[in-house]
Amino acid sequence: MLDKKVTKLTADIALMASAAGLPKHAFGIYKGLEYVNEDHTISALGLAIEFMNKKKYPASIEILQKHLKDNPQKEEAKVFLGMALMLEGRNKESEDILNKLLLSKNKIVMNMATELLNEIHNA
Repeated sequence: MLDKKVTKLTADIALMASAAGLPKHAFGIYKGLEYVNEDHTISALGLAIEFMNKKKYPASIEILQKHLKDNPQKEEAKVFLGMALMLEGRNKESEDILNKLLLSKNKIVMNMATELLNEIHNA
């Protein structure tokens, strides 16, 4: 298992690879993180984001649903699932998930849920 600082740095490098137009490298890094970490949240989120960036929302949804089946308490994965469902046009399912996150103690999750719900309602 990697140290948390190394894991975060590695995930940041994967995000930079993605932003630089190197999705294959980003996918490779996320798959590597999945292999060396017991907590697969970072790799699941990274892979899901990569698929969202490619507009392959069903693949993103599948990754997040699978991760949440094994880790139902991971609010970060729930908010990104809400986003992927919204992008896929499945607003009712997205709202059901996001509304439950409005009372989250994690301020980032709560703020993301709020913004995504605003996006759904103002579309």
